[in-house]
Amino acid sequence: MPGIEPRETIQRWTEDGQTLIVYSSTTAEAKIYRVDVATGKRTLLQTQTVRPTEISGSRLPIRLAYAERS
Repeated sequence: MPGIEPRETIQRWTEDGQTLIVYSSTTAEAKIYRVDVATGKRTLLQTQTVRPTEISGSRLPIRLAYAERS
């Protein structure tokens, strides 16, 4: 699907059914995007970066939460 990178995970459709919320994460960074399925246009919604001292020994990816306003 245009606009979605191979290592991204689809989280859900938005309420309008026109875009998808996708995320990618590593042990040091996580990002959430809105992707318009018709055009492939990506909009960064949220990003989180963790300093190396905070991830010492961690092997789990960072998780972010995103909620649409009603």
